[in-house]
Amino acid sequence: MLFYIPSIGKRVNESQLSRMGLLPESAGVYVLVNQQPNHDSNYEAVVDLGSVSGDEDAGFKIDYTIVPKQYSECATVLKELIASLRFKKQEAGILVNDTPVRTAKYDRDMLRDTVDELEAGTIASVKWKASTGWLTLGLAELKPLRTAVVQHIQACFEHESALCELIDALGGDDQPDDWFDQLMAINLSVHEGWPATLEDTANA
Repeated sequence: MLFYIPSIGKRVNESQLSRMGLLPESAGVYVLVNQQPNHDSNYEAVVDLGSVSGDEDAGFKIDYTIVPKQYSECATVLKELIASLRFKKQEAGILVNDTPVRTAKYDRDMLRDTVDELEAGTIASVKWKASTGWLTLGLAELKPLRTAVVQHIQACFEHESALCELIDALGGDDQPDDWFDQLMAINLSVHEGWPATLEDTANA
């Protein structure tokens, strides 16, 4: 806990206060309000300015300012967020010609292997469990689904890559003065521009 003594304009801790022969409840001694301002801890740091504001009637509080963290730290946090969004989108399923298709890794592997067997002539058709129920599908129906899933996954990675390129452009020797503002603009828009998923279709 910190205290403030207006008569000498000093901030002191309890040990320093004791060495001065004073107690927290002594006249002219005020407990400093230590309330940090709201900030985004992912990208911003709070710095103690070493000063105090307020008065004897309203009380005294520690003065803080908010500063951006280092570019490298901010960029890493934002890229991790984008990667997590990409994974969520790629696994969320898509709608292909009114057919809901799951796109999680297990489902992608199953679809790929099934199409391979159909192309090899091992089987002529399969029972396919879609999210809406059972379907009987052959190569003509399943191959476009596989293509659509591959394109969806690639589109997710392409969007992630494009966002990361925007972030990388804000670093290096030619870093703009307003790099932090631009980075925060990217942060605000990270949920936009992704390929449509089943969730998006359901909410449309």
